[in-house]
Amino acid sequence: MNDLQQKVLGYVEEHKEELYQYLLDILAIQSENFIEYGHEKPCAEYVKKVWDELGLNARLYAPTDIPGVKEHPAYLDGRDSENRPNVTAVIPGKVGDKKVMIMGHTDTMPIGDPNSWTVNPLGEMKDGRIYGRGSNDNKFGVAQCTFIAKMLQDLNIELDSDLLFTAYSDEEYGGGGGTLSACIGYPCDVFVNTDGGNNELWPVALGGQAMELNITSNELLDSSVPVAEALHIAMKALEPFGERRRNELHQNPHYTGTDMQRSAFRITGFKAGEMGCDLSHGKLQFSYYTDRSREEIYQELGEIEAQIQAQLPALNVETKGFEPMSRFFDYGIMEDSMGVIDAFQRASIAATGKEIPVTASCLTDLNLILAYGSKSALNFGLVRDFKLYGGAHQPDEFVECDQLVDHTKKLALFVLDFCGGHVK
Repeated sequence: MNDLQQKVLGYVEEHKEELYQYLLDILAIQSENFIEYGHEKPCAEYVKKVWDELGLNARLYAPTDIPGVKEHPAYLDGRDSENRPNVTAVIPGKVGDKKVMIMGHTDTMPIGDPNSWTVNPLGEMKDGRIYGRGSNDNKFGVAQCTFIAKMLQDLNIELDSDLLFTAYSDEEYGGGGGTLSACIGYPCDVFVNTDGGNNELWPVALGGQAMELNITSNELLDSSVPVAEALHIAMKALEPFGERRRNELHQNPHYTGTDMQRSAFRITGFKAGEMGCDLSHGKLQFSYYTDRSREEIYQELGEIEAQIQAQLPALNVETKGFEPMSRFFDYGIMEDSMGVIDAFQRASIAATGKEIPVTASCLTDLNLILAYGSKSALNFGLVRDFKLYGGAHQPDEFVECDQLVDHTKKLALFVLDFCGGHVK
């Protein structure tokens, strides 16, 4: 380990309270995603203000401000993109031989019922953890961008390569407009998306989608029993589909035995009626992971839909079939011609003496980055599994402080290594 690496590691350790505060500050700004609209704007405005105070001259822009985004085949309309801005800042390199973007998303899942939280959902530090909606998914990444920018200034470090930071919008529920606009508006050679999990490198982008099936009775009801029975029929019909998804990921060496294989099919919503009202309507929501193509999956779903439709007349209910709740995520794999993974492993060994596990992703915007940004892209983050206490999308979502510091050390040393850092 050289002297500059030691200085960087020492800086992260000595200033970790600042890192915690950056995260707490943006957790305090509610930025929930409600699919058709989101509350990212105040958070993005705050990030721009902080980055401007660091002299980064950050740009606040709506995804649709980038020419060609709205007409792009990957753009998902109906998400109020005009009011859900990104923030991007550029630190020019001395040589400008390549461009590297580090990115994290500002939007979060809804907080839900505050009574299901035992801590403040808008940020609380307690017992070595930072709690709050978005703490591990994925506001910590935005806080790290701020921290690393300040570190470079305080240590008087100059980079050979251009380093870009982006806080992007509308990741949850498969939006993707923020990521798409960052890729098109700010082309880079390498993208590091902090929306990853378990302190692992994810060079594989999982495919899949979120879907829903709406059931409606052909007559007014005073009990939702026929609707609930129809939803149960649909859920049973989808069981083989879910088992096929788990089996195919078991056969995929990137996913064998992973959390993604286990949760390759999930029922995410099942409701008939609405608190004594609208008893003639019900909804089944689900998500699935796959390495298959959209055409293969939609053929399967079409066959299942036909099975369900055949059983509904007896209940006097009907459905329009499966409807997408998100875009379809295409499966993709990184092409590491630039040695990004090796650079991360050098950084990790210098920071901790250990290499970083290389596994594969859940549903994230990595697939968009690989398709429209650069094939040299991966995820590296701290998202906790959905099934764990305090995991992504769960009440009491949290990030471990020591893991945040460890991850930041690796990311900072990666920047130093891959972008050619040296004291001015």
